[in-house]
Parts: sequence; C-alpha cells; structure tokens
Amino acid sequence: MYIESSPKISDTIIIKCAHCGQEFSDQGLNIAIFLYGIFFLVGKEIGYFGITCPCCLNTIYERKSSNYIIGLKNILTGFIKIGEYEFDPNLRYFSSFFSSPDEIPEIGEFNISNNSCFISHDYPKRDYFFIKKYVKANPHLWNEYLCSFILDGTYPMGTQFSVWWFKNDQNTDQIDKLVKIENRKNIKIFPRYYHYCSLVDNVDSFCWKYDLLEKYPTDLKKRAVSNLEELIRKANYIGIDEKNFLENTPGTLTPDLHEFFFQNARINDPSDIFYTTGDFLNVLTTDPNPWDLHDGINLKIKEIWKTKLPFQDKKYFIHFDELDTSQFEIRSNNTDSTKIRELLYNNYREKYVQEFLFKNYKSFIDDYVNLNKSKTFAYADLWDLKEKYLHSLMESIQKEIKINSTNQFYREDGFWLLSFQGKRTRIKDFKGCSYLNYLLTNINRDCTYTELNNMLESQGEKTENEEDQIKANGLNITVGKSRFKEKMIPLKRVEWAMRVRPKIEEAIEEATLLGNAKKVDRLKAGISKMDDYFNKFLPKKGGKPKTYETVYAYKTNKDKIDKAIKEVLKFIKKYDENAWRHLKYSIKNRLGHIGYESSDDADWYTGQKPRPEIIAP
Repeated sequence: MYIESSPKISDTIIIKCAHCGQEFSDQGLNIAIFLYGIFFLVGKEIGYFGITCPCCLNTIYERKSSNYIIGLKNILTGFIKIGEYEFDPNLRYFSSFFSSPDEIPEIGEFNISNNSCFISHDYPKRDYFFIKKYVKANPHLWNEYLCSFILDGTYPMGTQFSVWWFKNDQNTDQIDKLVKIENRKNIKIFPRYYHYCSLVDNVDSFCWKYDLLEKYPTDLKKRAVSNLEELIRKANYIGIDEKNFLENTPGTLTPDLHEFFFQNARINDPSDIFYTTGDFLNVLTTDPNPWDLHDGINLKIKEIWKTKLPFQDKKYFIHFDELDTSQFEIRSNNTDSTKIRELLYNNYREKYVQEFLFKNYKSFIDDYVNLNKSKTFAYADLWDLKEKYLHSLMESIQKEIKINSTNQFYREDGFWLLSFQGKRTRIKDFKGCSYLNYLLTNINRDCTYTELNNMLESQGEKTENEEDQIKANGLNITVGKSRFKEKMIPLKRVEWAMRVRPKIEEAIEEATLLGNAKKVDRLKAGISKMDDYFNKFLPKKGGKPKTYETVYAYKTNKDKIDKAIKEVLKFIKKYDENAWRHLKYSIKNRLGHIGYESSDDADWYTGQKPRPEIIAP
C-alpha cells in the first residue's frame, strides 16, 4: 500500500533534540533513520522510539502508546517521500552483534531478557514464527516487558536474529537510564531498524560464514546451560517438575537447541573456505547506491551516505531541498572504479593478492563487528573500513607490479633470484652475491673495500676520521682503516741507498789500503745492514730500482671481494649473458673503491633499503 510520509508524520509527531535543540521534519527524520537507524520498543500499552541525532550524535527518544509506535513503524516501513522522490526504503530489523545483554558489562544490573537464533534465508518465515511462538509461550514478556522487534510480518536482515525484552518498570525509568548509558559509552544497546542495504546484509553474512559461526556456538551453549540451570532451579523451587517445565515452555534455548540452530545456520560445507578470498574481494569492491536504487536521488545522497558523521556540528535541514551537498567530498567516481576493477581482475590470481586477502579477512571482520556495536554505526563506517583494506590491497599490488617491472636481485629460500630485463635466473648462494646485492642496493655510490667487507662481516662501519690516508707515489688513497703487514719504505729511501752504497764501497777500499782495520769492519757492518734492509728493493743488474711493497689489510679485502664477485659474474654469464655484460661494465673499480654505476639507468629491487646518503653540514 502506498503511504505518503510527509503529512502523516508531520501531523502526528514533532521531534526536537533535547541536547542540541535540532528539530526534525518528516524528511529530516527519514534521513536520520537512513544514517543511524531507529529503535522501537513495544509493550502491552506503552512504547518508545528513538534515533541518533545527526548533529550532536546523542540518542533521543519519545515515549508514546504502543498503538502509536506500531503506527509510526508502519508509516516508516511503507513508501516515503524525500524531496521529489518517493520510494520504499525497506525498513528492516538489524540487531547488533551483541547477542546477549551479558556481553555489555555496563547494563548487567538491568532486567533485560533476550532470545537469539540464526536466520535461514531459505525459510525466513520459520524463524519469524519461532519468535512469535516463543512470545506466545511466555506471556509475561508481553505483559511486563518492552520488545525491540515488532511482530508485524516484516522479516529482519542479517544472519543472527536477536530480540531483546526490556523490563517495563515505571518506578526505575529503566529506558531513560539505558539511553544515558548509550550516550555516555557510545554503545548500541537498543537494536535498530535500518533502511535495507544489500551490501550491509552481505557483509553481515560474510562475517558469520567465515568467522563468527566458529566463535559463537561454544559461548552461546555455555550461556544456555547456565540459563537453563537457573530456570530449572526456580521451577523446582516453586514445585514445577523439570520435565513438565520444558514441555510447557517450547522455545526455551537449551544447549541442544543452540546446537540445532548452529547446524542449521552452517549450511555451507568446509570447502567453502576456498571461496573466502573471492567473497572478501567482492565485499571490498562493491559500491552500491542508497536503497539499492539507481535513480536521480543518488546524485544528492550518495556522498552523504559515505561521509562519516556528515552533519556533526553542522547545520541540518528542515526541507530536503535546502540540503547543500557541496560540503560533502566526492568519494569515488566511475573512472577510479573501472581502473581498480581492471587492476584487480588482472592480478586476482597472483599469490600476493591471495595471501593479502586470506591474511586480512578476519581482521576486517573484527573491525566491522566492533564498528557495528556503536550507536553511531552507519554505512560510512563500512565504506571507510572496506576502502582502507581495498587501498592497502591496491598498494600491495602496485608495489609488486613495480618490483616485477624492475630488475631484481634478492635472496629467497637459500638462493639468489636474478631478474634482468624480464629474464629470471636462480643462483646458488655464492659469497659474492652478498657483495653484489650491497652494490646494487647502493646504486651510484662508491664504497671502500674495507667498508664493504666490514658491512657484510657485521663489523660495523668506519668513520672517515678512522680511515688511513696512504701516500703512494704522490697519490693519496683512502682505503679504510688498515694495518700494514710490512713496514712501508718510500722510493726516495731506496734511491738514497743506491747512491750511498758505491761511496761506502770506495771508503772500504781506501781504509783497506791505509790499513785501518777498525774502519773497514765498521763500514762493512754498515753496508751489510743496508743490504739486509734494502736488498729486496735494490735493482737487479741492468734493471730499475723497485718501489716499496704495499701489503695492506685493504689489499687482502680487495682481492677477496673482487674474486668473489668475479665468480658470481662467471656463473651469471652461463645463463644470462645480457645481465653479465651489464653488471661487468657497470661495476667500477677505482683506487681503493668499488661501486655500481648503471650504464643504462637500470633500476633494481634488492629486498634491502639503500643506505641513506650522508650530507655534510
């Protein structure tokens, strides 16, 4: 039946927020429900309804007769009018992931009863009539409590169907106290009705299918055992036989009944886990329209729907036509969506995509469950959450694509993987691979052989002040901290020895002729000592004098590193001559230094972060 909401609601209800003074027209009320839902509590004579104020985010409520509450719910469930648009919002009951008041410590002292079951989407009427039968078998609930679910033939959405009964106690004013706890703790105590959204329904089913159904049965059965024991104790106290008690109270949630509900809800076999990543990806990429409609109202309302707390501390509207949508950011467009889908489609079967989805789906469920427990839960929370995971996935894919499009040389599973210009080679773990990996990581940066050796031998780096300055043939070479194996003898000393030795020999001949034996012995001892000291530096007959020997620690490191890198390059040449040629001519050796300089601007992924450049002050 068609019901135009505007005159009906406007004629019967005026809502004004007691906290911020915001007034709500029928259209403003419908948008508030669209964002945060509405709760109904119905008893035998009186009832309540409440919403979250979009401006101050406080729960506000009104106390009315039960007939009034049911009539209001009927109006909101039928066709509504927002601006110039009329449509059915499909208002549906959607209980929180709190399945029992016991899960909310803040309300433990209040008299609240509940009944939960899992919804079978194949037989929703059966689950609906189960609740109806349960109420009929427990008439005190109708007489003494306020029910969160109106039994008017509309079926809830989601997977778990949790109905709460709040004690209708006029003396303690329990509802007012619970509303204050909602506002103070930002906890959704009263289950809400929401405008139907297929994605929210699907995400709820996803959470139960792949995680919650494995966690909740044990806890539910424990509570069922505890509750049943308490009921039987009370029955025995007043003289009711245990067997008769169970027969006369159909629907009592015994442990066996919980097990039945669990098995019935778990209609999927264990092999469904193989569909987990696909279902998760569908959740992340879905971008529905409000109310699952495709007409012009989406142009004005969709970005509001995706905006977290869109009217907090902002001016609300009385008439929908007054709503200024320019203040809301456009969160997506068709171009972005097409690019994302194309990228995901092309890479979905890649190992890193599957690993990301499988490793993150449970944390997504945990995050969503926690969000859903808030009284300000709205579609924007789900949108932000799935966008966060989707963007992380996209970054992961783009990173892998970038890695795969560059040259690679990194260690994995005890081997080194070389990929050059698209050709992949697997290399055994040569010592030189570590040196080569370090050079490729620190592209276009020279390092000393001693530094390279120390870095890979875990000896730490040496500062410039600790490096030795070695003077050789007029050239200064920085070679890292070193200790000489033999004493260095400058060339000038060798040349001096060559000039002095003939003169000493002439002096020996002259002293011999003069018969000065002591002088002869002294001169011979001196020349013998000189010969021992300079012999290996003196020239052979007809040759040139040698320079001094340069046997340093860095020379040992240099020979070791050069040999190790040469061994790796020799192996690479067998399988990828292009890579060998590139590396051979890009690794530069200078006096005491070695480095990789790309001759063709090649970029490398090495699995390492490059050493940061040290900028002099």
